[in-house]
Amino acid sequence: MKLRFREWLRRRSSGFELQGHFTVWDDMQNSLIGKRLYSTAGKVDYDYDEIAIAFASGGSMAEANDRVTFPLQMQHKKKLGTAIRLHLHLEQEDDTEREFTLAYRVQKQGAAKTTDWTEITLSTADDAAFTYSSDTLNQTVSFPEIPVNDVGVSDIVQCRLARTDSAGGTVLVTFADAHFEIDAWGSAGEYTKWTES
Repeated sequence: MKLRFREWLRRRSSGFELQGHFTVWDDMQNSLIGKRLYSTAGKVDYDYDEIAIAFASGGSMAEANDRVTFPLQMQHKKKLGTAIRLHLHLEQEDDTEREFTLAYRVQKQGAAKTTDWTEITLSTADDAAFTYSSDTLNQTVSFPEIPVNDVGVSDIVQCRLARTDSAGGTVLVTFADAHFEIDAWGSAGEYTKWTES
C-alpha cells in the first residue's frame, strides 16, 4: 500500500496536522508523589518505601483528609475536540473489588472560573486492564472518559481522588495519568492550537 503525505499529513499555514487514522496517543503525566497531603489523619498517606500513596477504604470525597488533589494541563499537541482517559496505576494484592472516585472540573484559560465538580467512579472488578490471578499485580484501572472536547491549549483539569469502597485494607496507588490523542507535534500559537481555522 502506497501512502501519500496528503493522506496523513495536512499542511496548514501555521504548521502540520496529522489526520485520519494517523493520529497518535500519549500520556498526560502527573505524579502523585510529592503532592502535599492535607493530613495523615485521613484515609490517605505516603508509603515512602514503595513510592506510592496508600489509600485506606471508607474514604469520602466530602472529606479533604480522604483525598489527593492534582491538576492536568492540556498539552499543545492534544487533538482538539477529543476526550482524555484518566487511569490509575496501583498494586492489586487480591481480587477484592476496590472503588475510587474522581471529582474533576475544567478551568478554561480566559473564561470564568468553573466551580462545580463532576464525579466519576472506577472499580477494580469492572475497569481493570489485567485479570488478577496471584501475588501482587501491577494493575491499571481506567475511569470513564473525561469529555474535555471544548478545551484548548493549556486549559487545566483539576482533580480530586479518593478511595470510596468499604472493602477494608489498603491499596497502594503508584501513578495517575491520562491518555490523549495527538494530531500535531505542538501548537502553532503559544495559546492557540492553530493560528487559522
